[in-house]
Amino acid sequence: MSKDNNDTPNAMEEEFKQFTSKINCHIVVDLPYEQRCDFVIKAMDCPATTNILPYWKLMSCHYNCRNRFEEYVVMTVFVIFIMELIVCIYHVVEVYYTPALKLCSHLLHLNEHLAGVTILSFGNAAPEMLANLLTTATGTPVLAYYYSKALFTTLFTGGLINYLCPFRMNMHGTLRDTFFFLIGVMYLEFTLSNDQMISMNEGIVLLSIYFAYLMVNVVDYVLTRRYMKSIWNQLEELVGDRTTPNAQSKSQVLRKKYAELASDAEMEVFSRNSSPLEHHSSIDLTIRSQRKNRRITVSARANMYYNISNNWNRHIFRDFFESLAPIKIADWQAAKLYKRAYYIARVPIAVLTALFIPLVDYDLHKHGWSKLLNCIQLIINPAITVILIKSMYFGTKIWYLNIVQDYIYGVYTFALTVPLAIVVFMKSRTDAPPLFHFAFTTLNLTGSAFTIYYCESEIDHLLQVIAMVMHVPTAFVGVTITPVAIAMGAMVVNTALAFQGYERMAFAACVGGPFITVILGTASICMANAVKDKHPRAQTLYGEYGMNAFIFLIISLSMTLMWTSILNYRSRRSVGIYSLSLYMLFLLFAVLIKDNIIHSYAKDVILQDSFE
Repeated sequence: MSKDNNDTPNAMEEEFKQFTSKINCHIVVDLPYEQRCDFVIKAMDCPATTNILPYWKLMSCHYNCRNRFEEYVVMTVFVIFIMELIVCIYHVVEVYYTPALKLCSHLLHLNEHLAGVTILSFGNAAPEMLANLLTTATGTPVLAYYYSKALFTTLFTGGLINYLCPFRMNMHGTLRDTFFFLIGVMYLEFTLSNDQMISMNEGIVLLSIYFAYLMVNVVDYVLTRRYMKSIWNQLEELVGDRTTPNAQSKSQVLRKKYAELASDAEMEVFSRNSSPLEHHSSIDLTIRSQRKNRRITVSARANMYYNISNNWNRHIFRDFFESLAPIKIADWQAAKLYKRAYYIARVPIAVLTALFIPLVDYDLHKHGWSKLLNCIQLIINPAITVILIKSMYFGTKIWYLNIVQDYIYGVYTFALTVPLAIVVFMKSRTDAPPLFHFAFTTLNLTGSAFTIYYCESEIDHLLQVIAMVMHVPTAFVGVTITPVAIAMGAMVVNTALAFQGYERMAFAACVGGPFITVILGTASICMANAVKDKHPRAQTLYGEYGMNAFIFLIISLSMTLMWTSILNYRSRRSVGIYSLSLYMLFLLFAVLIKDNIIHSYAKDVILQDSFE
């Protein structure tokens, strides 16, 4: 045999060499235990599917699992880690994210509903949408996932808010949001049923639907404020003419109309006297939404320790270490057993988040200002964010191996942040927050959203690993476990806001957030693929469970229109029970489809004879 024949590989050998670069990492569960470690090391998809920790490598190489019992032990460790990530989400939402959202809404003079469908909805949906754009794929049933996540948010989270915190809704806003959501979803279904794909022009129309919805909300708010101003002017004109019965009756009518408009057009900032955990244990759930806390006295809390004779750096290190303290002594002494367990579980989380996320909370003394800590955060927050994003999304290896080359991008941010931190240090005091302290809200929101999203993504990765080990189908995981994991942060944010008296903002985000995800998310992914001349087909976008999720979403939105009008736009606990039951019914359908007990609404693939 000639030398050329020995050196030239055939097509099968070339295919085998590319095997590890194309195979999905989840196939490792079908391999013998002794071959798994070698496969995980060689497979190119395993580092790509790693978010924070390489779980397949931990199981196959480090823990060296050789039977089902050892896998179950490792799964138990993973579940404990999931619980710690949930604690992290709750801590960030309670301490950092919620106060910053309230402050932004107050500074922008938004009402609760507009704040819910803009700031809160964007904050919940933007990190995931950006991540999906960076990892667009034509073979993923994105609509099945988006619809399932929308169902969890509208039915489960919205039902939880209705059950725990019954409240009076914004009538026009609720109708407008639901109708626009229905229009967007129905148009999306129309485009897919027409030509089985979404073209660039159809994606632009989808984007136009959302921006029209946003514009209508803003214009409605502006017109409402102008109408309120005209009513107020009429009332001022009637002040000097209260003697006549006609003037008195007209004044009463105007005052009543103004009060009705003001309840929807203005947002009041309430104080947090306790956490949602304490609410849950000490206050009856049926009267929670009726309880209104006292209004914050902003200037008094900001300048409580201010003294012009004090040194500008007085107690600077004491404030620094007090801000990093994971457990306050007074809170520990007053806490019950379950709360102390929560405090212990969050100790490492509290220290790390205190170093990374600036605290801006007008309910605290000095509004959470700590001069030295805030100056340090001004430097490390942008640097860490840039390094992690570059390493996780634009690297070829596991992120902690990419940091060796990518840390320089974080160093580049020092050119801007270090001089800015020096200026802040020179122009601020320790006993009172500076006038520009509210600007730290930007770092607060980005840092909080970054942390919440990565905790959600890590929970998703862990649950997928557990599901794969348990041999649960990937398509089933994509409509049940993954949407719940990714939407968990939004659920914590919305329920925490509802506990603090912002039920209308939270419920508006339960509709506005899924609207952004479904319309903008689907349109952006399909348009990005259209630019690459890749058009995912409708059957691929829906998968096996997508049409079921679509039908349940249409039912939930239609029933929302019905029960809000019947109950005069006042939510009740019975509505919450109904919403939760409807979501459980959707999960039951998914389980029955997985077990081949019932057939899904997906179209069957028709096999044709190749000889025809």
